[in-house]
Amino acid sequence: MPGLTRRQSIVALAGSGLAAGAFGFGLYGDEQGLVRAILDRVIGPFRMSDDDFTAFFDDLSADSSPVDRAKFTVYRAVSAIGTDELPGEPMRLSERVEVYERKVVTQFITRTDYARIDPRTDPVSFIGANPCSSPFAQFDIV
Repeated sequence: MPGLTRRQSIVALAGSGLAAGAFGFGLYGDEQGLVRAILDRVIGPFRMSDDDFTAFFDDLSADSSPVDRAKFTVYRAVSAIGTDELPGEPMRLSERVEVYERKVVTQFITRTDYARIDPRTDPVSFIGANPCSSPFAQFDIV
């Protein structure tokens, strides 16, 4: 039995990537569910309206392309299977996951009023990028 041709190999890899992506999507339901799961695990329970969370998620997603988000879903699926390395990828999966989780938490802390309220009793609100309340801050572009 002859080996796979280059075209067959590419089709097989693309198909397995889509299957892994679908598996990862099934694990979390959607990307917002993944972000909520990260925040719940790292920060703890908090209340936030659906509108504010959607605005936060949209702001978070604006920095990454659909290809990056699809790659991350595949990485999560592959890491759930039990491996930490993909052929040809310089970073280990656990490192990529950690980078993404840090980005989610950092943007949550800096772009919401989480640090200014008691999240156990008050709902968290999305403020947006550069939410500075200092009366001395200057945002003039020189």
